Amino acid sequence: MTADEVSRFGEEKEQLFRDLYEKDIHEVKGLTAFLEEALALNIKLAIGTSAPRSNVDFVLKHTGIERYFPVILTNRTSPTENQP
Repeated sequence: MTADEVSRFGEEKEQLFRDLYEKDIHEVKGLTAFLEEALALNIKLAIGTSAPRSNVDFVLKHTGIERYFPVILTNRTSPTENQP
């Protein structure tokens, strides 16, 4: 298999995950209150994960908590890339 094929199949697998999970995804009870308290205390928040960025964006969008995480580092983030 070529590197492009591996990448394509990997993204296809991740899309299947998102399709299956979409109807069941929900925020863990109390998470927003916790994040609001951290924000009020000026605690800086970030996400560091080995998950693909597409999965991170999916979870943040469907739980409505993306605004709490100005920095997100994923399995494809390079130290030389600018972060939001």
